Amino acid sequence: MDTRHQNSIRLVNGSTVYQGRVEIYRNDTWGRICDSGWGMDDAYVACRQLGYGTAKNATGGTSFPPGGGLYWMDRVACDGEEESLAKCSFDGWGVISGCPLRDTAAGVVCQAYEPTDAVTIRLEGSSNSYEGRVQVFYSGAWGTICSDHWGLAEANVACGQLGFDGVQVATDAKTLFGADLTSPMYLSGLRCQGIETNLAQCARDSWLDDKCSSQDCDAGVVCISEDTPADGDLRLTGGSTASAGRLEIYHLGVWGTVCDDDWTENAATVACRELGYNGVEFALDHTDYGRHTGTIHLDNVHCTGRESRLTYCSHNGWGEHNCVHSEDVTLRCADESPDPAPPSTGTISLPMSSIIGIIIACSVIVSCALMIVRYLHYRQKISLTANRNNRVRALSRPDSANSFRYPIRGSSGLFLVNGMRVDPTLPPHGLEPPDYSSSPWKPPELPQEPPPSYEATVAHYPEARTDGVSSPVAPDYDATLLPNAVDFGQQPSPYQRRHGLGESVSSFEPTSTPPSSPMPPVD
Repeated sequence: MDTRHQNSIRLVNGSTVYQGRVEIYRNDTWGRICDSGWGMDDAYVACRQLGYGTAKNATGGTSFPPGGGLYWMDRVACDGEEESLAKCSFDGWGVISGCPLRDTAAGVVCQAYEPTDAVTIRLEGSSNSYEGRVQVFYSGAWGTICSDHWGLAEANVACGQLGFDGVQVATDAKTLFGADLTSPMYLSGLRCQGIETNLAQCARDSWLDDKCSSQDCDAGVVCISEDTPADGDLRLTGGSTASAGRLEIYHLGVWGTVCDDDWTENAATVACRELGYNGVEFALDHTDYGRHTGTIHLDNVHCTGRESRLTYCSHNGWGEHNCVHSEDVTLRCADESPDPAPPSTGTISLPMSSIIGIIIACSVIVSCALMIVRYLHYRQKISLTANRNNRVRALSRPDSANSFRYPIRGSSGLFLVNGMRVDPTLPPHGLEPPDYSSSPWKPPELPQEPPPSYEATVAHYPEARTDGVSSPVAPDYDATLLPNAVDFGQQPSPYQRRHGLGESVSSFEPTSTPPSSPMPPVD
C-alpha cells in the first residue's frame, strides 16, 4: 500500500485546474467527499492543501459531474485553519449518510495568485483619513467593491493594507458616507479569511463581473488609528464655542444624538466632565445649534453624577428611543479647567459566579476563625480545670502539711509553696545561706599507733565468726611455682622512721588473716 500519498486530494471534472470535484486518496483508492455541510471553510482548507491561493466558492450537488466510486468522507466541518481536510472534523472514514442516494459530491473553485499580486485601494467620502468608502484601482481608474459578503474579515484586510491597526466597523458605505452612483464597481463576491495582506489575495469573482445585489451598495470601513474615536466618545457640535452645542455620542463608527427624556443636571455633569470641563452652566441649553439628521443613539439616560463616562449611566439601549431630533440634548459646559474625576466610575456589575465565590470564601474564613477561637477557649478551660484539680488533690492528702508541693503561681503573681504565698523575687524566710568557707590545708600525719592485731579485733567483736581459726594458717601450695606470689609467712619489717614526718613508731608484729576469714562487721 502506498502511504506516501495517503490523504492527498485532487480536483477532477473541472474546466480549469483550479476547480472541480474534490477527491481524497486513502488505502490506494481515490474516493469522493459527500457535500453534506460542505462550506467555504472546508473549501479554504482544500484549496490551501492543493497549493492555491484561496477559495472562491464551495460547490455541491451536481455543479461538477458527480463521477462514481466510493465516498470516503461525509459531514466535513473545518474551521478554515487546518492544514488538510483529513485534520477536519467528519463522521469517519467511509461512514456516509445520504450521498449515495443523491449521487452528489463536494467541489471547489480555487483562485491562484502570486505573492507579488496586489491591488491599490483608498478610502473616499469622509473628511477623516481612517474611514470611508473602499475604492480599488484597476485598469487605470478607481472603482468600488460590492458590499455583499463584506464583513469584518474583509474590512480587516483593507485596514491592514492601508497601514491601520485594525478595523472598528465594517459597513455599507451608503449608510455612513452617502451613495456613489458614478464610480464603476470592480469587485464582487469578495471573501477573505482576515489574515491576507492584500485584497487581491482574497477569493473573489472575476474583475468587472458585477453580481452585486444593488448598484449603490458599496463597501465602507472605519479603521483603528490614533485619531479614531473610541466607542462612546462625546462631542459638542453646532455651537460658536467648543463648550456649547448639540451633544453627540460615537457608536459603531457613527455619531448620533442623545434624547432629552429624563435628562438631568447629573447627566449633564457627567457629560461635561467627560468632555474635559469642570461644571455645567445649562443642563438643557435651548439655543438653536442646528438640526441633526442622523441616528439617535440614546434615550432616558439616568446618571448619579459620579460616573466618569456617559455610557456608564443607565439608558434604554443603543438605538432604543421614541424621540425626534427636536428633542436632542443641547448643553453649555463651564469653560474652566477640569477637576480630577471622582473615584467612583459608576455601577460595577460582577458576574454571579464571582459573587458566589466571594460569599463562599468569606464563609470559609469566618468558619475557620470561629473554630480557632473555640479551640483556644477549650484549651484554656482544660488548663484551668487541671490546675484546680491538682490543688484539690494536694490539699486533700494526709501529709500535705509536711510534704513538699510544687509551686503554683497565683493570680497575684506569687507562688504557692506548701500552702504559703512566696514572692519569688525575695530570699526564703528564715533560711541562712550555707557557709562554704574552709580551714587552711594541712598535710596528713602518720598514725601514732599501730593497727590492732587480729586477735584484738576479734575480741572487740565477739559476735564475729571465726570458724575455729585463731591464728593465720599458711596456704597449702608451692610458692616457688608463683614467682610473683606474696609469701604470707614472711614477717613484715617494722615501720621505719621517716625524716620530717614525726617520731618513730615502735615495731609491732601484725597478725595475718587468712583469706577465708570473715571481715568484721561494719558499724
